[in-house]
Amino acid sequence: MVNIGLLTLDAQIYNYGGLLQEYALYKTLQKLGHKVEIINYDVGSELNTFSYKRDIKYLSIDKIVRKIAKKVSRKSHYVTKDIDLKSKYLFDSFRCEHLQISQRYFNSDLKEIHSAYDGFVCGSDQIWNPTYNIPSFFLTFVKKKNKVIYAASIGVSSLSRIEKKSYAVLLSDLKYISVREEKAKEMLSPLTSSLIQVVLDPTMILDREEWKKFIRKNSCQRPYVFCYFLGQSEEKSEAAQKYAKENNLELIAVPLDDCNQSEREKGMEGIGPIEFLNLIYYANFILTDSFHASVFSILYGKNFRVFSRNVGSKNMDDRIHTLLKLIGRESLLIRPKELETSYSNDDLGYNYFQIDEQRVQSLRWLENALKKEKGKEDA
Repeated sequence: MVNIGLLTLDAQIYNYGGLLQEYALYKTLQKLGHKVEIINYDVGSELNTFSYKRDIKYLSIDKIVRKIAKKVSRKSHYVTKDIDLKSKYLFDSFRCEHLQISQRYFNSDLKEIHSAYDGFVCGSDQIWNPTYNIPSFFLTFVKKKNKVIYAASIGVSSLSRIEKKSYAVLLSDLKYISVREEKAKEMLSPLTSSLIQVVLDPTMILDREEWKKFIRKNSCQRPYVFCYFLGQSEEKSEAAQKYAKENNLELIAVPLDDCNQSEREKGMEGIGPIEFLNLIYYANFILTDSFHASVFSILYGKNFRVFSRNVGSKNMDDRIHTLLKLIGRESLLIRPKELETSYSNDDLGYNYFQIDEQRVQSLRWLENALKKEKGKEDA
């Protein structure tokens, strides 16, 4: 048994996909026979500091000023939207019940973190998104100990010349690297001599029956369409409203937004991670632009469509392409105006064979990487 520190996106954020992938990887490592603790690391103490140093090396002063101003505005992409206190309580209760979490650590505590564990796993989700620029997510502080990257996501479809130089440095001390998207492998492979493996997101490592353990009695009185949009737009809201009206369905949206005004007026609150899963499980139809909402729609066998999403000039669809390709249903990724023509009652049912096959391969890769790293340390 190895005492593993699991480093992922901030252990105190209130994000459904972020927390559920954290839980899934935590449980997976436990099943492989390891003692696991979530490293409660304040990424805000490191956010963007590396990128400023990088910019000083490669850019002129006027460009540095413009980039710093842009990055300050970008921090909102990392900070989770405000949610109600009841939902926060449900998030915190889930963490307390299902996860072992360390004390709070900051960037100045990296030496202390290093000495607290036998080995480290970093993953998953958008830990390598260039917007954040967090070197600790490449385990740069770990020396002569086990370190494995599992299902890292870049979240974008291209890297700038400067970003490529930075990633080449950050990847140089990593031997066991796995990513979530084919595009990430394509972009990063030329920057490292290590082989990069594409693996399943942790939420798909746990099988469908395990996720059904969180399903409770349906609390919704009427059939409904469930909307979960991370990138809000009037076009998405209008498409959702039109679909709900034409199909005589109630519209439930999380986070609460303009496409769900009636639910806001009724004061719908208290949507923690378990409630989020139940809203997907019992929905008649799901509209989303979220990777993890798409994952659970597939795992629960739900009919859904996923809308394309951009953050600034960066397109976020590569992870969706990889996911839908896995089940042979790339046509589920659409633009809002295509919703009406894309829908069919014959869409239910997914071929889980490739998911089950990749689950075995992903688990084998993770187990072997941890064993090889342990063997290297003992040698």
